[in-house]
Amino acid sequence: MKLKPGFQIILFLLIYKSAEGQNIKIKIDSIKSLVSDINNTKDYQIKELSSNNGDFGRDYQTTDGGESLEGFYSGKDLKKIEMWVGLSNRIIITDFYLNNKSVIFIYCRIGKNCLVLK
Repeated sequence: MKLKPGFQIILFLLIYKSAEGQNIKIKIDSIKSLVSDINNTKDYQIKELSSNNGDFGRDYQTTDGGESLEGFYSGKDLKKIEMWVGLSNRIIITDFYLNNKSVIFIYCRIGKNCLVLK
């Protein structure tokens, strides 16, 4: 049975898009695995910068509740950066996950009563 040319093109595009979707799923699963590994590792060397200690060296006012950056290192490799910002009405915590010196995932949490987290 011979397929009409128009149908062949549609069939090809459907197969191509299906394969492309599978590649994206593989990439997402890989990122999820890396993020999980980073979160499950407990022996990081942590380096912190805090506005409460004057580490940012700004000449202008900082946020109400302060702000800080924490870098999580495995040897010389930076694996995660946590940015904590305390505002008058909420706390914002943003995690940047890295692999091979590139950001692979960003996770942000915003809450009113997150002061206990810091």
